[in-house]
Amino acid sequence: MAKNDHSTTSASGESHPLVPTGAYDHDPHGGNALQTSQPYASPNFTRTPAVVTGGMDATGLLHALRRRWLLVTFMGLLLAAGVGSALYFLFPESDTAVARFLVSSQPEVRVYSDINTSGDSRDYKTYQATQVAMVKSPAVLSRALQDTNLQNVAVLKSEENPQMWLDENLDIRFEGQSELLRVALTLDQPQEDLKAIVEAVCSAYYDEVVMKSRLERNKTLESLKATYAEYQVQLREKWDEYRQISQELGIAEGQFDPSIRMLFDELSNKMDEQAKLEEQMRYLQLEFARWKSTKDNPDLKDQQINEMVSGDMEIMTMDQEGQYIKAELREAQKRSAGRPTREIKRIEEKLALHEQQVNARKSELAQEIKSQIANSPDIELAVVTEEMQRQLSFAAGRLQQVLEGRDIEKPDGTIEHEKGTYELRAELEKKAAGSTELTIRMAELNQLEAIAADLAQRIQQWEIELDAPSRIQLVDKPYVMPGINKIQRYAITGIGSLATLLVACLGIAYMEFLGRRLNGPNQLDEGLGIRVVGTLPPLNARRMMNPKHPLVAQLTESIDSVRTALMHDSTSKARQVVLVTSPASKEGRTTVASQLAASLARAGRRTLLIDGDLRHPALHLLFDVPLEDGLCEVLRAEADVTDVVRPTHAEGLWLMTAGYCDADAVHAMATDQIQPIFEKLRSEYDFVIIDGAPVLGLSDSLMMGQHCDGALLSVLRDQTSVPSIYKASELLRDVGVRLIGSVVNGVTAKADRRVTHLQIASPKAARKQLEAQTKGAPTATATKPVVDELDDLDDLDFSDLSDDKN
Repeated sequence: MAKNDHSTTSASGESHPLVPTGAYDHDPHGGNALQTSQPYASPNFTRTPAVVTGGMDATGLLHALRRRWLLVTFMGLLLAAGVGSALYFLFPESDTAVARFLVSSQPEVRVYSDINTSGDSRDYKTYQATQVAMVKSPAVLSRALQDTNLQNVAVLKSEENPQMWLDENLDIRFEGQSELLRVALTLDQPQEDLKAIVEAVCSAYYDEVVMKSRLERNKTLESLKATYAEYQVQLREKWDEYRQISQELGIAEGQFDPSIRMLFDELSNKMDEQAKLEEQMRYLQLEFARWKSTKDNPDLKDQQINEMVSGDMEIMTMDQEGQYIKAELREAQKRSAGRPTREIKRIEEKLALHEQQVNARKSELAQEIKSQIANSPDIELAVVTEEMQRQLSFAAGRLQQVLEGRDIEKPDGTIEHEKGTYELRAELEKKAAGSTELTIRMAELNQLEAIAADLAQRIQQWEIELDAPSRIQLVDKPYVMPGINKIQRYAITGIGSLATLLVACLGIAYMEFLGRRLNGPNQLDEGLGIRVVGTLPPLNARRMMNPKHPLVAQLTESIDSVRTALMHDSTSKARQVVLVTSPASKEGRTTVASQLAASLARAGRRTLLIDGDLRHPALHLLFDVPLEDGLCEVLRAEADVTDVVRPTHAEGLWLMTAGYCDADAVHAMATDQIQPIFEKLRSEYDFVIIDGAPVLGLSDSLMMGQHCDGALLSVLRDQTSVPSIYKASELLRDVGVRLIGSVVNGVTAKADRRVTHLQIASPKAARKQLEAQTKGAPTATATKPVVDELDDLDDLDFSDLSDDKN
């Protein structure tokens, strides 16, 4: 991108101006020098550059990871290890044994059934919950544990209470909204043991629940047969009595008056209806008693309470914690190869304490649920009782009408009286006179025959129904589904750990990216449109004290490049007084100012170095001179400018310290008092380099910069934030300070061999002296080689003595 088009390209490829037209002077080298003489020409000048507010890209991610590699490595590995360990225990090696029962929503009815077949979804949900509870009932589990195939199962032998263990580990539920009841067991145990346990539970459930229900239906059939036999005996006895009475009265069997016969038939019908109503009432009372006994079954109630307790979130959480402890115990037992260790003992004690707490909490919760059930009304019982009473009331009312008679209103409005059993019996006795007893006997015989015939029909229907398939059928015999094997377990652990590591790296990198620290010169040149006039390598105190270090020569060469650019600019426009500043402190401005001044002096230019950081001066320490009699004294008119300038050991370089700063000195910079000082310095020196204060937070550099020919912005890679650079450049521009460019400190670069070769080559005089010593010739008093005195200055530790302590 050309530097003189004053624009930058965002990530989307859109080009937008960063500075107003005419704000930078054209530079022969493609650089720009800030001017403020022309008005703004672009309405988009206030748009913030993408490098200041844009999102994180691949380059930003890599630089963020480079800066935070230690934190990323430590936190990423720590979190990955934690998540990996959790996944390792959460996903143990295990298999699952599964069996399925088909529980029909309605029983299969062929001819007759006394079971409610209304198909109400609420009734079926209750039936489903009952079956789930029955699988885990004590009767089923205790019978399952009596199976001979479970006598050698290791996991059951190791448990103190196998029945409770089965209740906790069996997974009994209906699959979705289907009619399939799933019985499953998932453990890290041999597949044969899992299959044997599930087979035993299914067999016990079928025997204790399904077969018992069939046996109860058989008992009902046997009861009907016994009742039918009793009625047959009664019929034979009644017929014998009837024949005996008819012989005594001399009345042939069946010879009655027609009116008497009609009354007899009508009485027989009423008695049949009376018998059916009485039987219906007895049946309703029997069904209600049977339903209530089932509902009041303590085992079923306990199972329902246990289901409610097991479904409590606190209990589920505690059970999950218990599973973690058991998994931890199994892992410890594997590691110890069956030998008792302190770790196993500690985990067992921990598990026992946890189980004690779980059992105590379960008992407490069960008591609370029992208390709630006892204190809350039983809505289901109330509804069923009300329905039973309604049906009983209807049957009792109809029975009373059959016995006492009733008035029936005809369509024409007339009232007709329907005779009851009592009235018919009285009328029949009046007409039959001597044969009354015989008539009554015949009515009783007809009634008994009708009941016997009904019982015979019901017995036949029950026999047909008992051949119908059961409502509960085993559709999938127990089989084992392979679960998580060792490879899958390690894969889950590894993938989870790797994902955690990546998330941690991205998270830390993003948090670091939000600081938007400077990654390199390109962000200044291409991102902000600020010219980069030079880059300096990173040097610490140990390296600076070693003049033979390659980076020391590289630092000198880089500063000389900045000096060359500055001297070239001064040929076309005023660049005599230069302010070196930075957005904030500790960003290398003192290093740049002192090294640049020394480089100009080495180039034969009369150079004055001024410590313009009045509040935190550092140059007096660097050159080992007193602080007093400096710029502050001149600003307060306590000394003349010529009296505070000190020569240095370097030829052509003079120094003006900051002096003792106070409020008067700071306020004087805002007046016209400082202008004559700079005019006098311009006439006496070729270059004046000012080591200024930071731009952000202080106004010193902004006030002093208005009297300078330009400013160099010193920034530190990986420390200075790009938004602060942008804000500092905007502040300098707003007050009319010309921004010559920026110098980036801390840029890693490989030292050029052509530069480091100068450190190896010796001056000619030194080589001749060495040759004379080698030949054994006497040597004169050693004198310092005729070299630039600024070499002593180059060996100083500029970075550690400056305000940024680089």
